[in-house]
Amino acid sequence: MSQFDTIMATAGLPAFRRVFGDAAVYTPPYTPPAEPAPVSTWVMLRHDDRTIGEYGLLNEPATTARLPVADVPAPKIGSALTVGSATYRIARIAERTAYFTQVVLQ
Repeated sequence: MSQFDTIMATAGLPAFRRVFGDAAVYTPPYTPPAEPAPVSTWVMLRHDDRTIGEYGLLNEPATTARLPVADVPAPKIGSALTVGSATYRIARIAERTAYFTQVVLQ
């Protein structure tokens, strides 16, 4: 692990969570025979315009969330994300980095 990764894990991500994060519960979709186990995590919600479409010519208002990879390494489309009293569904994966996965919510 690099020194940057160590700093992010011990100081950077906790600071993001404290300042920008909201407590959340990620629940994967049901896949037989096991019942999905909810995961307590945190997210950074954002309400903005996203470019969509095959050629990127269309903007639509969307709610996006950044999930920490440490808590939810591979979020699945169709999963539930509960933030406070609101429950969202993950519509698609927008971006993945080493620390966060950005998802578009319905």
